[in-house]
Formats: sequence, C-alpha cells, structure tokens
Amino acid sequence: MDELILRPKPVTRVANAFFGIAVTVPAIGGTAAVMQAMVGESVVGTVVLAVLMPVILVCGPLLSWRGYRLGVTCRPGEIEVRGYLRTTRISVASIVAIYVFDAEVYWQPPSGEPKRVSITAFKNGPKTAAPIRRYHDEVMTELQHWWRANRGERPSAPLG
Repeated sequence: MDELILRPKPVTRVANAFFGIAVTVPAIGGTAAVMQAMVGESVVGTVVLAVLMPVILVCGPLLSWRGYRLGVTCRPGEIEVRGYLRTTRISVASIVAIYVFDAEVYWQPPSGEPKRVSITAFKNGPKTAAPIRRYHDEVMTELQHWWRANRGERPSAPLG
C-alpha cells in the first residue's frame, strides 16, 4: 500500500508552530531578568546567560519546526508518529489498537511490555473547535482503517 501522510489542518499547524515562539520569547526575557536580579553584572551571571541564551534560541525554533510537522506517516510495515519532542516508529504488526477518541496507538514490541503513544497532532482538548474536532476524528478513523487494511482486516466502525 502507498504512503499515507496525515497532518493537521493548516491553521492548526501554524498554531502548533506558534508554541515554540510562545516558549522562546518569555524564556529569553525571564532568563535575562532573573540573571540580572540574582547576580547583576558578575562574571558568573554573564557566563550563565551566555550559555542559556543559545540553548533557548535553538530550542524555540526547533519546537516551532517540530510543532509545524506534527502528524503521522504510514508506510508499508510501519507508522511514524511525529511529536514535539520525539518521533516514534511502530511496526504495523505490533499495533494492538488505535483509539480515535483518545488519538492514541497501543502496541506491544517484541520486548513484551505494552506501550502507548499519543498522537499530539490529533488530540482534542476541551476548547477544540467543532470543525477541527471532526477533522481530527476523521483523520484518526482514516489511520485506523489504514492499519486494519495493512493487517488484512476489513475496515469497520471506530474503536474509540
């Protein structure tokens, strides 16, 4: 079966990318203010600031980039779930269930311990707008059908 790429709507992708910016700006201001108040113009304060600022300036855009790219890529034999902090690759054969409502994939790797990954891109919060909520549910249902088709099962009603 061909590759299937599942992404949030463009407005949601931009909002997810904004998270990195929303973290970076206050972190820069807060770090500078705290360091100024704690150590003033000392050498230690300058060194700590010189170390923290590049970290913040790298992490913010990285979170923005990762947020924009949240989603799921389905390939023959595996799915790849992209989150803010990590990408998880899961063998289709090891997947136990895909829950639409919770936007989660449960699987059991060869090590035997069951695992779960949340698909952040399609999680619905309490204030998620109805059209976005419907889209997320449709995408998760599509993922569930893809998984079943790749396991040789007929698509049926959603589990979650």
